[in-house]
Amino acid sequence: MSDLLSRRRQLMDIQTMEKNRLQIMPKEITSSIKPMLTVLKNQLEKVDNKLHKLIEICDEYKIKNDIIQSVPGVGKVVAFNLISEMPELGYINNKEASSLVGVAPLIVKVDSIKASE
Repeated sequence: MSDLLSRRRQLMDIQTMEKNRLQIMPKEITSSIKPMLTVLKNQLEKVDNKLHKLIEICDEYKIKNDIIQSVPGVGKVVAFNLISEMPELGYINNKEASSLVGVAPLIVKVDSIKASE
């Protein structure tokens, strides 16, 4: 799954570059960019379908996917990434999960040091 997500990110990066080129290139060149964007869109759909199939064949992934996507604003791409990058979800509590991803506030106790005069 992580390889498919990596490939998806690569395709998205290429698509972004092509869309940027489409805005700045002369019209004569845009005719070669538009077919490339179509190919990239089709490849992204294929990768998304493969990811969806991986989730559908594994009951654990399917349950996690349903729970993750039940959160408003969270879609399939976020769910794919969380399932792949955080397999601990479902086995750890909220504090452990936030600490794992690095968003938990970290309290560091520092003993006061007296400087010698």
